Amino acid sequence: MIDLFWLGVAIAGVLCCTLLFLVLQLKQVRQQQTLLLEQKQALESRIKHLESKLEFLSTGSKGMGQRLMTAEKKLNQALEKQDELLSNNKDALFQRQAERVLKQPLPSDDDAALSRSEAKLMALVGGKPNDKT
Repeated sequence: MIDLFWLGVAIAGVLCCTLLFLVLQLKQVRQQQTLLLEQKQALESRIKHLESKLEFLSTGSKGMGQRLMTAEKKLNQALEKQDELLSNNKDALFQRQAERVLKQPLPSDDDAALSRSEAKLMALVGGKPNDKT
């Protein structure tokens, strides 16, 4: 009977050691669970922060896109205006040249007759050549 007693004590000791091991494992699992929960909360907080930054950047880029489109429109209008002014300046230059040619006395000899382009230019300006074309 004594042998059974020691066998029971040995089994109880093994069970106690196993129970102690399981309690320690449970404590470690709870610590890991707490750590994971803290990490989860930190990550969720970071995600919210990044989402707000992303929303801010998105709103800013939309605004910049609109401003860029407005600037591009103004630039195109300025380029059109510049082309118009350059065209007007060329027309005025041609008109001044034609008026200067008209103010010059016409030569009377046939060798110095007006060229066809000069005559057309004078006709456009409003002058009438005195010579044959």
